[in-house]
Amino acid sequence: MNVLLVTRDFRSFGIATRLAKENHEVTVYTGRTKGMSFGEGLVKFVAHPLEAIKECQFIIVDGPIEKSIYDWSKTYNKPVVGSSPMTDLMNADVYKEVQIAQRFNIPLPTTEVIGDVSDMYSKILDWNPIRTTIRYDRNSITIDQREWMAWAMHKLPVGKKLVLQTPEFGEAVDVIGWFDGLHWAEPFLLKSTNDANLRASTLLALYDRAWVDRAVRPWEQLLRSINYKGPFRVRLCLSKDECTVLSTYAGIEFPSVYAFLEGIKEPIADFFNRIAFGNCPEYDITKDHMSAFSVGTTIADPEGIPILGLDEGNTKHIFFGAVAQRPDGPIISKGLPWVYVVAARGRDIDESFGRAYFTASVVKVPEPKLTNGLPGVYKPWMNRVRSLGYL
Repeated sequence: MNVLLVTRDFRSFGIATRLAKENHEVTVYTGRTKGMSFGEGLVKFVAHPLEAIKECQFIIVDGPIEKSIYDWSKTYNKPVVGSSPMTDLMNADVYKEVQIAQRFNIPLPTTEVIGDVSDMYSKILDWNPIRTTIRYDRNSITIDQREWMAWAMHKLPVGKKLVLQTPEFGEAVDVIGWFDGLHWAEPFLLKSTNDANLRASTLLALYDRAWVDRAVRPWEQLLRSINYKGPFRVRLCLSKDECTVLSTYAGIEFPSVYAFLEGIKEPIADFFNRIAFGNCPEYDITKDHMSAFSVGTTIADPEGIPILGLDEGNTKHIFFGAVAQRPDGPIISKGLPWVYVVAARGRDIDESFGRAYFTASVVKVPEPKLTNGLPGVYKPWMNRVRSLGYL
């Protein structure tokens, strides 16, 4: 299979290296090549994507890209997974997200949209909640007292749509659904909202949950109308009485995508191919917990150091980042903060992370940089969600 990966921050680069290890032809376009040595011997980098678009079967994208790539993908009938012009706008601007949610009657916190910071002086007099979150683009400022609002107004940009919301109280969770352009690929997935800070993730497949259907399925009409294909994440606030949408994100996220790929029971290339061509109404995935975290090194210049301990068994659970392939084995290269992501599954959070930690102890990099104690972070969160009756 011939796949083109278009990336800006390389969060999905481990997908490319895994596909290459599985003997698929993988081309990577990033818009820059200076200062990078990772991926050598594994994937091919190109300075211009047009020929790669012509030759590939589909394109995987992990963020906003040039309009020309969307145009060429349409010209040569190559499906794009992970991005679209409309979802790029939604990801960048909370106002667009709120507009769409209100159009489809999706439950949001109490919300007021303000055209510009200059309009806040009159609007704020009618805004009753003491605690307020002010959102613009993808930034937010939470004000705990109305008297502090004047201070916040001086921090806000001029000429931006502003969204005032009453903060919800409850347990924040993320629900991820994969969309194939026509329908949701089931099941949906549950994850924590703290993944970015921890550079780790744990997922659990959700089956037959009415609250998931109410929160996620209303977005289907929009995603179908814009022909979006890929993962779509809805952040929710769960309480005993209600489930409220806080935000959304369309696209591949690090490192939860690797926990997910650890759990599916089909070749990765086949799954992406089915998503790309609208043929993935369901997929087979483990009912175990799926966990992943990144492993780096604290050494300032580790380029050229061999990675030790890889074998046929543990390579299946590794997604390479700052790695180059040499005839005598993989070495650490430069250009990325993570050397690899390790993933595992298990009957509970302890077992899944325990297996991942064991693999990380075997696949050795010098002075490893990783997050310890992850079960102690994720288990209390999962127990709180369970106590609310959502699992």
